[in-house]
Amino acid sequence: MFKQILSYKEILDLSIKKTNLTKTFSAKKLSRVSELLNDSSSDQANLVEVDCLLFQNEALLPVVKGNIVLNLDLICQRCLGQLNWTNTIALYIEFDDSFSQERKHHSQIDKIEIDGEGISIEKIIEDEILSIMPMSIMHKSVELCENNDTVGMFLTTSSDKITDETKNTPFANLSDLIKK
Repeated sequence: MFKQILSYKEILDLSIKKTNLTKTFSAKKLSRVSELLNDSSSDQANLVEVDCLLFQNEALLPVVKGNIVLNLDLICQRCLGQLNWTNTIALYIEFDDSFSQERKHHSQIDKIEIDGEGISIEKIIEDEILSIMPMSIMHKSVELCENNDTVGMFLTTSSDKITDETKNTPFANLSDLIKK
């Protein structure tokens, strides 16, 4: 059901039945997220746990509500090493039929309009994951990076190489003048 393209009618029917959407799968199955993942052989790495309920709200619109728990091994942009990233997404999305003449915009909740092409629950989950991922995926400090020597080589500044004799010290001779 996650990969299947569902029309508004099908989502409405599932919400009337109060369908439970529970699944644990590899994040490598998500095409856009898989590009950011580190190739890890661990069984516990790169898992997406979805625990959601599809039901109708008081306006009789279909709603998906629940949590998405992430345990991903990402690639650090600084050292290109492994970075374990865990997060939980609280999900609450209302669905609306784009062909409906009657508009029920009574709330400020995120709404997704479903047109004739339908929508996939898996794509919604993938969009939610991508929306909370950091823009630049890095360890919190340089010390945590795996290739610390290589990273340190790139992060050193030219000021480290300047000797004490050639440093610009405008007030160095001031102490000599005060003593006189």
